[in-house]
Amino acid sequence: ELLYRQQKLHFDFDPNFFSDPRRPEWQNYYADIKKIIDQKHGVLFVARLSNTIIGCSIAEHLDDGNVYVNELFVAEGSRGKGLGARLFCAGENYAVTKNAPTFWLTASAKNKRALGFYRKCGLQGTLYTYYKNL
Repeated sequence: ELLYRQQKLHFDFDPNFFSDPRRPEWQNYYADIKKIIDQKHGVLFVARLSNTIIGCSIAEHLDDGNVYVNELFVAEGSRGKGLGARLFCAGENYAVTKNAPTFWLTASAKNKRALGFYRKCGLQGTLYTYYKNL
């Protein structure tokens, strides 16, 4: 449910780049995330408030040895309380335990809040993705 909300937020934010998470192909994405975790190629970190999941991060250990932040999301009402930083640090610590040379993620250039957060966490922006809707 939280991953769906995160993808919906992306879609609402930039529908020209992100696809609608209600589309059938998203079921494959959710299955791939489950497979990454089940096969121990990554780890899921969860933030809870009572019995409600309010944040999550998925760190994926790639074949090249690097660790990719597949997802990092905190529910809107829970932002600004340090949960994102804790989820980020958990993923970074996972990367350190895997001796990963790089801990990286992708973010939309339009998402200024996320970009500021990632810079605050010590990441440097070095990659540009260009696309054309067809």
